[in-house]
Amino acid sequence: MLLYINQLDMKRYLSLLFFCFCFSLGSLLGQTVIWEENFDGQVGKGVWGDGAGGEIVDLTGVNWTLDYSNCSFSNDEDFIKVDSYFSKGRFEARDCDGEAVWESEDINISGFSNVSITAKLAETGSSSNPNKKYIRIYSIVDGTEYPFDLNSEGLGNFSSLQASTTITSGTSLKIRVRLRSDYAQDVCFDDIKVTGTPGAPSGNDTDSEIAVPDTQVADQTLVAVTANQTESEVFKFKITDKGTADTKPTKPTKIILKKAGQNTLDWANKILRLLKNLP
Repeated sequence: MLLYINQLDMKRYLSLLFFCFCFSLGSLLGQTVIWEENFDGQVGKGVWGDGAGGEIVDLTGVNWTLDYSNCSFSNDEDFIKVDSYFSKGRFEARDCDGEAVWESEDINISGFSNVSITAKLAETGSSSNPNKKYIRIYSIVDGTEYPFDLNSEGLGNFSSLQASTTITSGTSLKIRVRLRSDYAQDVCFDDIKVTGTPGAPSGNDTDSEIAVPDTQVADQTLVAVTANQTESEVFKFKITDKGTADTKPTKPTKIILKKAGQNTLDWANKILRLLKNLP
C-alpha cells in the first residue's frame, strides 16, 4: 500500500509521524450468490423407464434428492431426469404418471439478510389438464414449506415463468419442486439461484497487523516548483491479516493522517490531495 501527496509551494520536510486505520469488520455489502443449480454437466441423472415396465436409476454424484415413489414408467421415453437442452441441462418430467418430488441439498443462509430465490419454470406441448400436468416450487425454511411468492406454479399449458421468493428470516433452506406430466410432454425447471446480503460479523478483528515494510521510502526534501508537479512517494506500510484467531476479514476503508507536533505546514492550503490505494 502506497501513499502519495501532491504539494503546492512546499519548502518544508513533510513529517507524518502518526497514522491510524479504521477497519471494516465485514465484507463488502451487496447481493452474494449463496447457492445455485443449473444442472449443467448432469445430463442423464434421474430415473427413466427400461422399456419393459421397470426403471433405471442414476443419481450418483448429484447433491439433490428425488422421490419418484408415486410414478410409473411404461417405456424408455418416460422419465424424470436432467435432459439435454441447447447443449446444457435442465430437469424435466415426461409421462411419469404421478407426482415426483425434487429437493435440493441443505443450504445455510445464516448470516445473510434479503435472501431471495429465483428459478425458471417451463413446459412443452398443448395438454392443459392442471391435475395431470403441473409444476410447483417451494422454499423450505427451517423445516417449514412455503410456496414461492411469485409464479409458484405452472398448470397445464402455460407460458415460461420466472419464479421468485424472498426469505425474511431463517438459518436453513431447501428448495422443493413437485412436478408431474402424464403425457409425452415435459414440465421442467432450471437455473435456481439463491442470493443474499452478508451481514457484518460481530466482534472486532483481532489478528491484523500494521507494520513497517521491508524497504521504506528514503528521507527527502520536497519542493514544489509548478502547480502540476509529479506526485512523490512519501512513506509506505503493510497490513497483514494473520488469520489465526478471529476468522474475520480485514478491509481498510479509511485512513486518518495526523501531523506531528513539530510540523508547521499549512495542511489546509498546501496539501492538495491524498491518494489511497486500498484493496
